[in-house]
Amino acid sequence: FENNIGQVCVTIDRSSGQLIVNVIDDCIPFVDCAGLQNGEAVMDCEGVCGGTAHFGDLDGTGELGPNDLDLYIDMLTEGIISNSPCFDLNADGELSIFDAALVDECIIEKIDNENNPFHSHCSFPNGSENLEEMATMRIGEFNIAEQFLVIEGWFPDRDVVAYQVTMGGIDITSVERLYDTDATQYGYNKETVFVMHTDDPFARNTAFEPILRINFESLSGDSICIMDNLGATEVISTQYDRLTLNLVDNCQFDSSTSTEDPTAIDKIGKITVLPNPVTNRLSVLSDNLDIAKYEVFGINGSLHMDNEVNAKKNFDISVSDLPNGVHILKLYTEDGQIISKRITKI
Repeated sequence: FENNIGQVCVTIDRSSGQLIVNVIDDCIPFVDCAGLQNGEAVMDCEGVCGGTAHFGDLDGTGELGPNDLDLYIDMLTEGIISNSPCFDLNADGELSIFDAALVDECIIEKIDNENNPFHSHCSFPNGSENLEEMATMRIGEFNIAEQFLVIEGWFPDRDVVAYQVTMGGIDITSVERLYDTDATQYGYNKETVFVMHTDDPFARNTAFEPILRINFESLSGDSICIMDNLGATEVISTQYDRLTLNLVDNCQFDSSTSTEDPTAIDKIGKITVLPNPVTNRLSVLSDNLDIAKYEVFGINGSLHMDNEVNAKKNFDISVSDLPNGVHILKLYTEDGQIISKRITKI
């Protein structure tokens, strides 16, 4: 069958409300990227016509396998930066655990469809964003004196096949997983922890539970935060899509605290903003701080909102008139602290 060619060109029109399909008699013949009529040459992932480079093929064998998955984790933990489109399997411009997870999906598809001659394995780039299902993370226990913090996760919608957490403001020295599920691949560097659960997924849960204890040294900033920029912190479901990330209580220092005072974190307490991303109404929930007023700034520094709240611990903010995008919520407490939260209006 491989040397036979068939071609038909059609127009499809629904403008009248009915489906009308017409065959075009004078059909332009198909020409491949090498200019050969009915040829078989295609562009490889490097953009070379008829080239042999394959997406995700780090070990150069011509197909994806377990060794490529291990090499992806090594590349991530070592912080290797590559501009090759062959490694960015979801074409988002970043190398992350999502790309490694897509390698795993490819390997599974090849095994599941071993006897299916019509199945096309590992078509890249792919990988979708799941906008309807949420993964929430926060900093739970935090001990500045002993230099550790605990990352808690709440994954109510899907089991998790992979995740990564990037921290800002600290240098990570070691990491401990705080749950029983075995990790298939696992690594970290000074900024990011990478975890894969290809054999035994992390089961969805109904509330926050501890997932990682991160030990650190060398405070490198005024804020210790779970980072939420693209490719920094992400959670991949067993459907191999990236869940919508929601961060609450993701920062434990702000510019008003001094790292010279080991009790400063106790003075901040916990402040939660929900939902985030937000569409119409944002709820601010404080454990033990009285909020005097709040301000909302655009990412360019422009002031959008400025309101007094009269020493309230819990209150709502209507954000329906805010432009879509990232904003900074500044909370001013009765005792003179300034606490900043990043919010996203959608």
